[in-house]
Amino acid sequence: MSVKHVYVQKKLKDRVKRVSMLSPRLAQAAIFIYQVNSLFYINPVLGQITGYTHDELMGMKFWELAHSDDQELIRLRGWRGKEANLCHHGMNSDFSLRIEKNSGWILL
Repeated sequence: MSVKHVYVQKKLKDRVKRVSMLSPRLAQAAIFIYQVNSLFYINPVLGQITGYTHDELMGMKFWELAHSDDQELIRLRGWRGKEANLCHHGMNSDFSLRIEKNSGWILL
């Protein structure tokens, strides 16, 4: 493992720790952090909103939370990275997301 990789992992763990301390105070907000394609951190509200268990969510790709018609767009936006990068590729950084619950219901 390279020194840079160890540094990045430590920074990510520090950020997750800060978010996890804050997220219980945000009772209505679903928070998730993804690394590469996989979910790295989720707060309990995301499971409550979607109906998925913690283990189910942690086994998902971040774009699988979206409605099946939106998954490719979400995957591309996430893959391309930060807001500045979205604008660079001619994509607006403001967008709505339809979430598909495990029951099949769609949240707008």
